[in-house]
Amino acid sequence: MEDIQTLVSSFKEKTVKMISCFDTQNYDELNSLLKERQYIINSIQENLDFYGKKNIIKEFNNSDIVDIDKKVEKLINENLDIIKDKLKSINEKDFINKKYGNRLSGNAIFFNKKIY
Repeated sequence: MEDIQTLVSSFKEKTVKMISCFDTQNYDELNSLLKERQYIINSIQENLDFYGKKNIIKEFNNSDIVDIDKKVEKLINENLDIIKDKLKSINEKDFINKKYGNRLSGNAIFFNKKIY
């Protein structure tokens, strides 16, 4: 079983790597980092009595993880908004293309003879 300081430093390391992934737009690595962070959280929760709540809180406060985690949350929300805007734009373009395409192909009537 790992020491609480080791787990907290590993958690902080993963969180800082997440911020660097956002900066470099390396979104593929984010999923694995999130899983690793969740694994650390689960191991702390499973051994809560062993580590002690006060020690856990003390270590998290000493390592400034709360501020770093808030920054990650802000970056996630910003990128989520950007993705939503892109999807909305794609949906609007798709809708316009479908409406424009229907007018030209299905409803057009052509006459070959001259009407007097």
